[in-house]
Amino acid sequence: MKDNNNMKDHDLLLRLTQKVDDFETSINAKVDDLKADIKDIKDGVSVRLAKVEADIKRIDEFHASINAPEELGAFHKYLKRTDSLENKWRIAVALMAPIYLGVIGFILDRFFNIFR
Repeated sequence: MKDNNNMKDHDLLLRLTQKVDDFETSINAKVDDLKADIKDIKDGVSVRLAKVEADIKRIDEFHASINAPEELGAFHKYLKRTDSLENKWRIAVALMAPIYLGVIGFILDRFFNIFR
């Protein structure tokens, strides 16, 4: 009877050992897959980070090339010029409107006098 129990225990231990080995193999395969995935993600992030750093460097170089006070002064001069032109245009239209209306009135008067 003791041999029979020992045999059952031995068989149970063998099956348990086999299950543990299968589980360990499965876990190791999954860990290896995770390592590969993490490496791919890390490489992708590194590439994206390098692109972002290059973009930042290009933007910094662009900002360094701009002479802000000079550009701002030129912009203010442009605004003053356009405001001045706009005001001149308004004055010209206001002065020319009666002349245009007089000419149109004259033409209409002559046109209607033809049919009287």
